This record gives sequence, C-alpha cells and structure tokens, in this order.
Amino acid sequence: MRNSSVLVGMVLGLVLAAVLAVPLALDLPAAFVPRWSHLAPGASLIAWLGAVLVPAAAGFVAGRINDDESLRAGTGAGTVTALVALVLVGAPAAGVWSASELYLAAGGGRLDTSAIEELLARGLTTSGWAVPAFGTALLLVGLALGALGGFLAEVSGSGRRTRLIHRSSVPMTGLLVVTAATTVHCVLGAHLELALLPALHQPVGFLGRVGLTAPLLAAGVANVLLLSWTFRDAVLSWRSGRRVGGVMWAALAGSLAASGHLLSLLVYPYAWLGPWPWVAIAAELVTVLVTVIRHRNSNVALAEAPRHWFELAIEGLEMGLVSVALFVLAGGGTTSTWLVQLLPLAWTVASGSSTIDLDPSDLVTRQFLLHLAAPVPMIVVAMTYAVLATPLWLVGLALLRRAEARTS
Repeated sequence: MRNSSVLVGMVLGLVLAAVLAVPLALDLPAAFVPRWSHLAPGASLIAWLGAVLVPAAAGFVAGRINDDESLRAGTGAGTVTALVALVLVGAPAAGVWSASELYLAAGGGRLDTSAIEELLARGLTTSGWAVPAFGTALLLVGLALGALGGFLAEVSGSGRRTRLIHRSSVPMTGLLVVTAATTVHCVLGAHLELALLPALHQPVGFLGRVGLTAPLLAAGVANVLLLSWTFRDAVLSWRSGRRVGGVMWAALAGSLAASGHLLSLLVYPYAWLGPWPWVAIAAELVTVLVTVIRHRNSNVALAEAPRHWFELAIEGLEMGLVSVALFVLAGGGTTSTWLVQLLPLAWTVASGSSTIDLDPSDLVTRQFLLHLAAPVPMIVVAMTYAVLATPLWLVGLALLRRAEARTS
C-alpha cells in the first residue's frame, strides 16, 4: 500500500470516526441508557449520509495523488479509513447495542438475578456476532467506497503502467495478530459454552454457537485480505528470480493462517460444529489460488532499490493500525464487550448473588473510552517497528552504496 494512501486513510479515518460518533456514540445509547444526552431529530440521518462520503473522498484523494494506480490507491485509502473508524467507534457501538435489552430492563437500578440470566446469555451471544458483523460490513463498505473514489480519480488519470512495490511485513504481522485474537476469543468462548452459560441455566444450542463463533468468520475475512497481500508478494518474488524467498514467504503466511484454525480447534473444538471455520478455510484457499493466478503476469514488479526511512516510518504506522484494527475485528472487539460490560455481571449472577448493581451509563462510557485508547498500542507497535527496522535499513543502504562504488 502506498504511503500516501495510508496517510490519507488515517486522516480521513479520524474524520469518519467523528462523523459516526454522532449516530453510534451519542444517539444510539440514548435509546436505552438513562441520563444519556439526546440529539436533535435528524442529526443521525445527516451523519450517516456524511459518513458515506468520507471513504469515497479518501479514495478519490489517494487516487489523484497516485494517478498511475488510482483504483488500488483509492481502495487502500478507503480500507484504512474504515479500519480507523471501526476501532474508535464502530466496535464499541456494536458491543453497546448487544447489551441494550439488559440496560432497558435495568433502568439504572438493582436487578433480581433470577430475572436477568436470560438477558445476560442473550447479550453474550448477540455480542458474539454483532461486533464482527458490523466490523466486517464497515470494512467492506469502506473498501468499496474507496475503490469507487479511486475509479472516479482514474477517469482523469494518466493510465496504468508497470508499478514497483516493496515486499511488506505488515500482512505477515496481521496474520499473527488475527491468530492471537481468535485464540483469545476461543478461550473465552469455550468458557462461556462449557461453564458460564450452563451455570446461568442457559445451555448453548446450535444458533447460540453460531453467534458465539461469528468472530471466526470475521477472522477469515481478515485472513483473505492478508493472504492476498502476502501471496502477491510471494509470486512477485518468484517472478523476479528469488524463488526460495518467495516459497518461504508463502509458506510462512500459510502457516500463520493455518495455526489460527488449529489453535481454535484445540482450544474450542465445539466451534467447529458451526459453519464459520469451514467457510473461512474455503474462502482462504480460494483467495490463495486466485491471487497466484492473477499475479503470474500482472503489471506489478518488486522494487530493487531500498526504501527511504520515511517509508519505513509510514509502514510502522500502517503495521500499528492493521494490528490493532484486525485484533478488534477478529475477536478483540467481542472480547472487550464481554469483559467490560457482560462477564462481570454474569460471574456475579453465577456465583449465587441475589442482586446486582448495574449502571448502564458507566459501562457504556468505559466501553468507548477503552477503544479511544487504541492509538496507544498502535503507536507502540509503530515505534517498535521503526527501532527494529532502522538498523537493517542502514546496513542495506551501506551495502548498496558499496556495491555502486565498486561498479563505478
């Protein structure tokens, strides 16, 4: 992904998050959280209409900057825009909506535990599918609108030509993060199905399991995007004569994707009684095949010249964003909803407590504040990557200059 696409996407992603905060963080909780401020009628509708324009604008701007590959640049910018909005607003809003029935029943007071076992079970199951479903929809819509903006920019562009790319470690890191997110989610999912929900007298059926394991499908969507990226680089390495490197790169990517499925099978075998792991695996295999066929004779080639340090810094930011956003999409968003809003209450009820104190306003505020802190790990990952990559970049640059001096 071009540096300009990443920067444009991150800036307009903040704009999109601010726009979506109107219907999702301000208006949505007001329907079921006492003492939550209400907005003027029509404000949410205007915000939704404005939100549609932001990823398209990101795609158009990135496409105009990169007029030799407007469509690709626009698609990347729209995707980054959606990822930023997902982390900051989309995922916590979906988690809050999942617990809406519980908050309506509570009304901000004390509840008899016998009356909320079913509500807690329903909230845990709903958040299992609501967060990844909304996140996946937001990601795909952002990608599509970004592509539309890139296409509009390409109409007046200079046309495509052979483009050079650097092999990136961002998708490989993303595959590792998706594996970690699915593993964490499966640990909690197994705890819910085998221990907590039966303790609440709410055994898990097939539909409940489908809801609890929905993040595995979102992880599959993330893996599809990442595998298409890594296998493109592997095919280009093979075409450029670096066949061993290409094979190792493809093998590492495939191993990381497969390890996520293997760990989910070991940690939460009941998840494989539902459809999502199988759908994810099928989609990933098709993606690998299509990517290899598509890039055998594409107009893309690997760049031989080393990158500038600024490009490494931007790649670090991209790695931080991808790591945090895909962790949220592939199970982290659901896990945070469980841990912040629902599991403390469920554990209290399962322990035999007769009543619980429930303050919906406090729980909703905590959920949004947790996701607003996402830039912190994003920056940590970016700085760590820059620190680790800089020495390698300096060594590579020195070797290139020595080779150029010898040839001259």
